[in-house]
Amino acid sequence: MAIVTTDDKHYAEIAKALRHKCNSEEHYTPEQMAYGVYVACDIQYQEGMAEGYLQGCEVQHTIKTGTFTPAEDTNSIHLDIPAGAKIIEIIPEGTPSESSGTSRLPVHYLFASVAFQSNNTVYANIGAAVQYCYGTRMYTNFYSFDTSAGFTVTCDPGLVFEANMSYKWTAHYWHE
Repeated sequence: MAIVTTDDKHYAEIAKALRHKCNSEEHYTPEQMAYGVYVACDIQYQEGMAEGYLQGCEVQHTIKTGTFTPAEDTNSIHLDIPAGAKIIEIIPEGTPSESSGTSRLPVHYLFASVAFQSNNTVYANIGAAVQYCYGTRMYTNFYSFDTSAGFTVTCDPGLVFEANMSYKWTAHYWHE
């Protein structure tokens, strides 16, 4: 590598930033700065992880589970669960039957997140991702849902929770 001349004020600023992020008074030579960046990143990562863990411990996280079995094919479900779930996951306990064209597409997976529903700028108020299989490919559609009185979601008419198929649901609750 070629030797170049540079102004040492840049090295001084880099060393100052490393000392600040490493919480040290270490003096760095240009040869040590790359390693100093690694150390600073590692320290900041560990501090962030510890802070996040402590905040997470302050939050009470509750998980509720159950099953439901529709008596007939339906594109709309309501789970009579405690209001305010932050995340809901629904999976069939068996293997969904084959799709019959576009008129009947069995649900393979549902994931609903209040955070996604609140922060989705492309599809406002949409936060339930519903997966189904058509042919050999898996597809996902997005729907709005309500957790104010349990959990309610209504999909397109052809997308169905199958009759006599048992579905397991998991609901996550916490207070922010």
